[in-house]
Amino acid sequence: MLRSTICTASLIAILSVVACDSNSSTRHMTDRQQANAERLERQEAVRKQLERRYMVGPTSAAKINYKVKWQFPVPHRDIKSLTPGADSIFILTHNNDLIRVRNNDGRRVWTVSVANPMERIESITPHKSEGIVLVLSESSLSTLNIDTGMADEVAIDKAKQELQWVASTPGTLSGEYLLYGSPSGQLIWQAWRIGFAWQAYQVDHTLHRKPLVQGEIAVCAGPSGVIRAFTISKASQLWQSRLLDDIVAEPAANDQAVYIAGVDQHLRAFNLQTGRTLWRVLTTSPLTDDPILIHDKVYQQIPGEGLAAFTALPKNKLNGQREWINDTTNGSVVTQHGDRLVVWDPKAKVLGALSSGLGSTVAMMHLPEVDDVVTSGLISGDLYIIGNDGRVTALAPSN
Repeated sequence: MLRSTICTASLIAILSVVACDSNSSTRHMTDRQQANAERLERQEAVRKQLERRYMVGPTSAAKINYKVKWQFPVPHRDIKSLTPGADSIFILTHNNDLIRVRNNDGRRVWTVSVANPMERIESITPHKSEGIVLVLSESSLSTLNIDTGMADEVAIDKAKQELQWVASTPGTLSGEYLLYGSPSGQLIWQAWRIGFAWQAYQVDHTLHRKPLVQGEIAVCAGPSGVIRAFTISKASQLWQSRLLDDIVAEPAANDQAVYIAGVDQHLRAFNLQTGRTLWRVLTTSPLTDDPILIHDKVYQQIPGEGLAAFTALPKNKLNGQREWINDTTNGSVVTQHGDRLVVWDPKAKVLGALSSGLGSTVAMMHLPEVDDVVTSGLISGDLYIIGNDGRVTALAPSN
């Protein structure tokens, strides 16, 4: 009887210890789970804070295979344009202050006033090898020192050149000349080192599109549908063609062809040297977005159809060769990184990524507070996200 009582007491003691250990283990696991939950909650709070801090946060940037570099707040929220350079970006404000920001860290280098607030600035052209920035307004061409922002007398005793022909388009730099269009339809060769217009060639009744330069050839498209190509060094016409309607999109080109999207609903490829039509595609709508040429494909937004990819130089395909179309994407290609196309739709405020091979949608983000997206290059270019509150967020391609 005594032995039974002792055994029972021992068993009760053992069970009590086991129960205590079990309760302790349960409490320990609960504490660990709670700690993990709190840690995840803190991480989520930090993630949300970062997403709110940037125009496009780290999580959103990762969806298109990019990462956040920096963010720069522009005073008074008044961004008129953003121009990428070799190692800097140049931000023009609405009161015509020009801000140089370093691309590696987002730090401001200088701010200068380049014109009175009422004057129209057509383009900002950094020229790193010459150490200058060319500022083309409607009536003058100014040269600034790229390091200091101060006026630089590049031309003979001149830091500001009065234009003989008023500018109505952005300028395109080609060696010794800055090419631009005038309201009366001339293509102008401005000899920026000397300070005067070297040549002028009548193209159309007026010009609004930036001249395209490909090697030694300049291509200019007018609103009446006329296209003219010139040898830049001789200011002589190579060829001309006329479409059925207006041209409002800027052309694209490689060393073999120039690609023109027309309001006459055609996307065309012309031989760059001769102007011979290589192929053309009839679409269902007038084309107003720029054709984007990357590697061996031309990307064109077709209203009502979507974003289409065409073979740039198909063999024996006079009607062109369409590779794919994404009927849910209404934007235009900004850049290509790896096998992904970054696409921006300014009307819907949607930034996304597509597969370059198949055209399938990879990611889409609605960014209602973004005004524009600018790239430093069509191949793995940095992205500059311009917000309507004056913030500029820089994104770099992920490896």
